[in-house]
Amino acid sequence: MQRLLAAVCAACGLAAQCLAEDVCAAGQECEEETSLLDIHRASSRALAQGQWDPWNPLKCQEAWQPCDLTRWCCLNTVCVVQPPFTTGWRPRPGMCKPWFPPKKDYVVMAEFGSSGSRVFVYSVQRGTLDLNQVGKSTFDKLSSFVNNRTGAQAELKKHIKIAVAQVRALKWSKRLRSKTPIYAFATAGMRTLPSEAAVPLWRAVRQVLGKVGLSYDRSNAKTISGDLEGVYQWVTVNRLLKAERTEDYRGILEMGGASLQATFQPTTDLEMIMNHEFDMYYLTPSRSLQDVSLFSDSWLGFGANAANSRFHTLLYENETKNETVNLTRGENRIFLSPCLNSGVVANITLYKSNVKVQFNGTGQSEDCSKRIAWNLIHPNWECIQEPCGVMGRYFPKPGKKRFVAVGNFWWTVKNLRLLNETNKVPLKQISSELNKFCALTREDAERRGFKWDPKFGYQTCVVGHVHYQVLRALGFADDDTTIEYMKEINGVEPSWPAGAVLYETETKVMGGVFRA
Repeated sequence: MQRLLAAVCAACGLAAQCLAEDVCAAGQECEEETSLLDIHRASSRALAQGQWDPWNPLKCQEAWQPCDLTRWCCLNTVCVVQPPFTTGWRPRPGMCKPWFPPKKDYVVMAEFGSSGSRVFVYSVQRGTLDLNQVGKSTFDKLSSFVNNRTGAQAELKKHIKIAVAQVRALKWSKRLRSKTPIYAFATAGMRTLPSEAAVPLWRAVRQVLGKVGLSYDRSNAKTISGDLEGVYQWVTVNRLLKAERTEDYRGILEMGGASLQATFQPTTDLEMIMNHEFDMYYLTPSRSLQDVSLFSDSWLGFGANAANSRFHTLLYENETKNETVNLTRGENRIFLSPCLNSGVVANITLYKSNVKVQFNGTGQSEDCSKRIAWNLIHPNWECIQEPCGVMGRYFPKPGKKRFVAVGNFWWTVKNLRLLNETNKVPLKQISSELNKFCALTREDAERRGFKWDPKFGYQTCVVGHVHYQVLRALGFADDDTTIEYMKEINGVEPSWPAGAVLYETETKVMGGVFRA
């Protein structure tokens, strides 16, 4: 048995990896933790030794199946051969044995979103890469600290400490913390900042990340593209759905606070993507690798808060275009909005400004829908690469592909009381309900059972029409039932940070096989 254990250690290439009898090839004592870096090195060695074939993962051998030069072991196993290792000049066949004991590693992810910041701690199961959220702490959005970088550093350091302390293994093991990678990714809230504001803020953030006792690399702290944010959410959703095959994969539609993302596998006749293509190896829940080509695009300014602000800024500018306006002390007049409920008064901050303007709602739903189409969607803009969607930009036809809509897409149908057992709501039903809802006063809406959120209730009408017009522009028909609106999947709220951790971990475990 000891000889077999020694062979396992040699195959793994880990001098101090714990095995069945806590004995390692080098004779050292079994260490309590093994970092993700060890796993990366082990998988790279296995790849170099021909024990795993990433280019043809479907032919890999699972645990307890035979292995040799033509039969590679799958990612979570290793080919073990009892001495002697050769018969003449030919290697002897072996057996695929489980690669690692059922242990966990941890990853910390700081998410800087447009509406707030969150620090997550995830546990990652070795071999399977099963992910679970085990710690979380929240604070204000990073972009709000533009003029208070010291405050941003203090808040970030505080909430990393809070989140990490929620995991006992990390709290009490300095060595484990030093091997735990930390990422800090920002989305649309930071994309909207000019570089002269964003760069000093990122310098302040990176200073903190290098001093919190976690494994930090400068390349892991950045503002990510909207396209990549969509890919991360796609990974999250399809892992939660336990999707295994191409026909099971769902596209994602996500409306955040500042941006909107759409990511999916197009079902065009020739399966071609003409722009915004991401080609990746996706590790399914059953641990098979699949080569997946995704279309992913993002529209900054089409998140719920940003779209509301942009639309009302356009209304304001249209009313004042022939005036010489000095907004140093704000704007004291009241303007009318067809996209606010009848009689509703709202103080709305102009887009990319600190100026607040008061709008009175007229509840003219059809006028609202037309104005949003022409002022935000721009169906009359030239289409260079067909087919086109929003603002003349290329977007493959969704066809019969199934989608999951999350974020403020879900809140629209929730606020309009349209959710049902199937979670599928045709666009024509959303449009019809908006026409009824927008004409109501707040008091009438509440009397009829609509829940009016004190902070965001006034946005339901305008965001609902953005929701409708965007999806129509992207090629979804009025009577389509291919979109499922979900807040949770199998009891877990889908969020892109989980997908980011899986994406980044898979990239490293595969030894750089990932392509984007």
